[in-house]
Amino acid sequence: MRREDQVEDVALIRLEQISPFPFDRVAQEVNKYPNAEVIWLQEEPQNQGAWIYVSDRIETATRELNGLEKRPGYVGRDAMAATAEGYGAVHTREQTRLLKKAFSSDWKLNEMARKVPV
Repeated sequence: MRREDQVEDVALIRLEQISPFPFDRVAQEVNKYPNAEVIWLQEEPQNQGAWIYVSDRIETATRELNGLEKRPGYVGRDAMAATAEGYGAVHTREQTRLLKKAFSSDWKLNEMARKVPV
């Protein structure tokens, strides 16, 4: 999707280990892109993935180690009881929607940041 849409203003950083949280490495990677917004993308629903664990830690890493706090935005499924959509076609459609949203420039970070599951 990134190549198809010729998106060239997005840096993807994969976080392989979240515990213990790599504060120094996250801060170092974010520091490479000082004007960038930080977005957390996950396949799992908001209340089931790592989002709740990493969001505050990303803020802490950027504030304490870089001196400039970055509040991450969230791209992923809304909070839900099931871990998956249930149907293959619906799952594929949802995956496509998430990726398009992550690579899109037509959304505002403030609209998505700090969405807390109810």
